[in-house]
Amino acid sequence: MHKESFMNQLFACLPLLFLCLHPAISQDTEKIYTVQVGTFVNAKAGDFSSIRPLGMVYAQELDDNLYRVFIGGYDEKAPAENLAKRLHQKGYNSAAVIEIPVRGDRKVIVIQFETLNARKKIDWQQYISRKNLFAIIQDDVVKLVTGPYPDVEAARAALEDIRQDGYSDAFVKKINTAYLQKITTFETGIKQPLIPLNIKSNAVPPAAGEAQAFSDTPASAPDKVTARSPNATLANNASATPYITEEQEGANYDIPAIRGDIKRRSVLELQKALKAANAYPGNLDGLYGAGTETAYRQIMRNNRDLQKYQILSQSMTFPVTASNGDQLQEAVNDLVNDPQASNVVMRENHPIAKAYHAYLRFTTRGPGVEVNNLMNSAIQLAYAGKQPRPEAPFDYSATYAYNDLDQLLLHLYYVHMGPGIDYAAPCWLLRRHQQKAARAMETAIRNSGREVNLQGCDPFMEWDETRIALAIAIDLNGDKQINPQPLAKAASERARLYLASQALNNTQRAEIEAWNGNLWNSLNGWSALDPMHQRLVDAFTVAYHQTQIRLEDYFMNKGFQTEQAKGMALATLRTMVGPHLERFL
Repeated sequence: MHKESFMNQLFACLPLLFLCLHPAISQDTEKIYTVQVGTFVNAKAGDFSSIRPLGMVYAQELDDNLYRVFIGGYDEKAPAENLAKRLHQKGYNSAAVIEIPVRGDRKVIVIQFETLNARKKIDWQQYISRKNLFAIIQDDVVKLVTGPYPDVEAARAALEDIRQDGYSDAFVKKINTAYLQKITTFETGIKQPLIPLNIKSNAVPPAAGEAQAFSDTPASAPDKVTARSPNATLANNASATPYITEEQEGANYDIPAIRGDIKRRSVLELQKALKAANAYPGNLDGLYGAGTETAYRQIMRNNRDLQKYQILSQSMTFPVTASNGDQLQEAVNDLVNDPQASNVVMRENHPIAKAYHAYLRFTTRGPGVEVNNLMNSAIQLAYAGKQPRPEAPFDYSATYAYNDLDQLLLHLYYVHMGPGIDYAAPCWLLRRHQQKAARAMETAIRNSGREVNLQGCDPFMEWDETRIALAIAIDLNGDKQINPQPLAKAASERARLYLASQALNNTQRAEIEAWNGNLWNSLNGWSALDPMHQRLVDAFTVAYHQTQIRLEDYFMNKGFQTEQAKGMALATLRTMVGPHLERFL
């Protein structure tokens, strides 16, 4: 096929190149996923500001000012399905997952020059001068590229100019066209033509199936590297402060809507409590309908005890973070938003510091000798020479090369599991590398039979009903002082539940349901001893079951079945109120 003809076909297909692919796709064809928000007239990215924190919004322009609007890009289907569910909750009822086939014969040569946070608003003004600007959207990352180029030599010639513009980390790469999204005025919001960059060789794509040498990509570029400004550079010395983008902290904090079409024991228990308080005149049917919701709101307005704890909960600070509280732990926790935190990590000689120093180098400079030295040093400090000789799920006497992020993250979690190490892995690590970090953590737990100490990183304690339930549980505890360690352990367990992709097994579910039954038997017996006890338990009953219902919907939104969600919700509730209610068990 003639190169010019191929280029015309290619650009006719953009954006959303996959729409032009041949329909006869093999079942073995690799796929990527996005979510179609819907079709809109005269749409612009600013119209979708309410969902922008969920990912990058982009569009395909159709005829008559119609736009098919999309959000996000994923290598796996599950996160796309979760995103579609969240869009439904926000009123985009037509949101649906789109599968994009990735054919191996449709690769082009481009230059990647910038990496950005997909959940943050992008200042397109500084990038619109790039000729043929495209985005590669993968999970929480947007990689900006320019091209395509006819061959590696043409790309190398253009690369020098781009690096001189301040993008010193720009590099040539080969990418399947299915990943490329053309950046237009819809995404930028800037009503002006793109100004061509002064590139020495005109960029045209290669002919279909044309094989070309490719050696300019780093040996194993990290999947999510740091976003830099055009003029930002990283000094060659080891003490230079790496740039790490801050994650969108509130991105996953939406309170899930409560389903009204599923009969649940939790709803039935709430209805019983509401009816006993003369707030609910309806049937005890276990369905959270309008009558149940109205009754719940009414009792929250009229019940003096619930009013008191609602006010009290707003001013209470709950100790929910798993942390030993020293300077290194605080530095690890704040590594994404405090420039001084990296200095602490770089100067400490603790294995945790070495491991996170290795992570910083990898995510800002890519793999290399210094990354290997730092991570191997962390492993030796964590395991070697300890008495008695520690058992470990890997050979800590070996020397490793860290050419990909998966290996580095797995060994980082192994360092956290080292003997005598009680530092908590931070929330941002799992948010930044959702799939890779979760997979590495699950592998580390499975291979070692141990749990990873996690920083408390769930949003559950921000919910009104949760805070009220916890405030009452603290009072139910009486004057007993709670040791911080059980609270930290509970927070770590709650973080694991929040991020969990697997349900409790049958044994775990039976154990948590037994805990729940024993708790309520004891509370009901205690409440019968005194009217004051009864009032406190009545208020706790409402807050507890409302929280349970909301948690069940959170886990159902993640794809768990109803019974699975019930077990996950009760396990989460135990991490919240369990440490304060030990005297009832």
